Amino acid sequence: MRRQSLLVSYFLMFLIVIAGCESNKEEDLSSEATVENSHLKVELVDITSAVQDNQAGFFVDVIVTSLHPSYDVRIDFNYAMDKVITTSLDTKHEAASIYTFDYTASAHSLEPDQILIRQFYTPGLEETAHVLHVPFYAKPLYHNRNITFKELSHQSNHIEHNDFKIISLEVKQHTLNLIASDVHEMKGLEVTLLIDDETIYPAFQTTNVEETTNLLHGTYEFTQPISEPFNLKLQRPKLDDLIWTFHLSTPISSP
Repeated sequence: MRRQSLLVSYFLMFLIVIAGCESNKEEDLSSEATVENSHLKVELVDITSAVQDNQAGFFVDVIVTSLHPSYDVRIDFNYAMDKVITTSLDTKHEAASIYTFDYTASAHSLEPDQILIRQFYTPGLEETAHVLHVPFYAKPLYHNRNITFKELSHQSNHIEHNDFKIISLEVKQHTLNLIASDVHEMKGLEVTLLIDDETIYPAFQTTNVEETTNLLHGTYEFTQPISEPFNLKLQRPKLDDLIWTFHLSTPISSP
């Protein structure tokens, strides 16, 4: 079913582009017709000349595919193309409308882990243009400040939840040693135990966060032995405004 909401879409696109310019966590990817990261594959699949509201222009179709089984491509992300895109001739084309679909222009149904984003741009493409450049943005919506890792053993390695990665965890009696990374700021991370729905805070802790890698090394000492399995509760100090940028480009067929 086609879902169209121009006002909401334009407002969303404006927020995403602005946030993408301001975010210090923006992830830039190589310029190709198909680009992916660990969560999404983004494909520029079609460019179609068209006339809409008496304006000559063209549609750009992008299919997004989820690569991570934990997240829904349709509800866990917001998407937008740039409001202004360019060709190899540096000619600017401005967005006029945006749509989302669960089927292609040829009426082929998409897979459950796919969504099609269609953007209409004006004016039409020049005959002498060879390449179209389309910056595409995805904003993850699923991150939580509070995360709980359940039923951990005294030695747990390479566990991921909500994009928080426990690289190494080791428990010796009262002491928990943790090495972890995150897509959000790690400095100020709160680490506690969750026992019978009660939050247990460490009596003493030492932490170090490597600024260049955002890698945390922490030692947490509790007043009671840590029995396994145990639940580890984490609270992020804040949620950064993350924007993933996919630099798409594709050859333009002659009209």
